[in-house]
Amino acid sequence: MKPYTISLSEVDLRDSSDMIGGKAAVLGELIKANLDVQIPPGFVITTSAFSEFMNAPKLKSDIRQYLEKISDN
Repeated sequence: MKPYTISLSEVDLRDSSDMIGGKAAVLGELIKANLDVQIPPGFVITTSAFSEFMNAPKLKSDIRQYLEKISDN
């Protein structure tokens, strides 16, 4: 099973396309570069976690209903 979260200090640009977004990958690169840039500790939610969340049956139904309501306005 793929992880749902990963520490920013563990990611880099090699991870950006399939596991995390580009902005998180850049933050990981900055942390690893040890520059004089202050990056607070944090984590990223993986793309697989986001996909699993978005594919939950009830959530999909709720999102569709909401989108139908706002598109009618």
